[in-house]
Amino acid sequence: MQAQHIAQSPLQELQATGGLAAALNGAQLIRAQHNRSVYVALADGQPVIAKHFTMDGAAEVVEAATAELQLVGPHLAQGPLQVNQYIAHDRDQGLLVVSQGPDPSLQAALDDPAADRDAILRQTGDWLTRYVGARVSAGKFAPFYWQEQLVNTSYKALSPADRHLAQQMRRKLRALADRLRAFVLRRVAGHGDFATHNFSYQDGVLFGFDIQGETHRPLAQELAHFLVLATMKSPPFQGPSYIGLREGDVAALCIQAGLPELEYETVFRYLVGWYMCRFIARYADNPERVAALRGMMTKALDDWP
Repeated sequence: MQAQHIAQSPLQELQATGGLAAALNGAQLIRAQHNRSVYVALADGQPVIAKHFTMDGAAEVVEAATAELQLVGPHLAQGPLQVNQYIAHDRDQGLLVVSQGPDPSLQAALDDPAADRDAILRQTGDWLTRYVGARVSAGKFAPFYWQEQLVNTSYKALSPADRHLAQQMRRKLRALADRLRAFVLRRVAGHGDFATHNFSYQDGVLFGFDIQGETHRPLAQELAHFLVLATMKSPPFQGPSYIGLREGDVAALCIQAGLPELEYETVFRYLVGWYMCRFIARYADNPERVAALRGMMTKALDDWP
């Protein structure tokens, strides 16, 4: 990933204490959040990504991410499906060092008119299947958990028309949730933030990054999250849609990733609508994102049973 200097590196103070941080050279900050910072650097002359976690429990976060990378890394080290490889960590410094991947984004690849979008999405489904491996289990849909989060989402920053649209979707979701009490679904140990912004794509190689600790959640949730975000960021589309998404996108990704047939019109439909409601509230101050979600939600409601 290309370095982009943002601010004076807080890693410098850490480097003065020795340990793993001192072995990093030429570190440049590329992303900063309230509880973590991400750098590009050199370690033993090789380009790496260094993640510095600063939240409470940072040592445990580093240990969990290390364990996950050491588990999945060997299965995604070569060929068309890859992931950041573990290099080193220092739990006391809250520091994790991994290999660096290519720059071009998966979102750009999907939106390239010359690309085979369906083929790339099938490859993405293969990546998720390889990542999950045998870590598949049965779980139950918990209506109260999901509905409570919708109730606690504020739509005040939206226009009256968009608030009405979100309310329409929420009514549909409430009715569907009531019918899904104790519905048995497929749970997987997936990426945890399965989305195009955590993948690059170059020369046929799909490269995943930002791996955290083992995260168990419904497979339908991983897929709904990915497709709602990818559709929101893509140019508006014409042609067949399914719950406001490209019909071809759903078929390519979900079939390849092994979503059970009974989940399409149940938990997957619910979670697609759920993410649309959450994201239209989250991006209320972004007219482009709201416009995209408005179109998606309108299409979803038009084909809602």
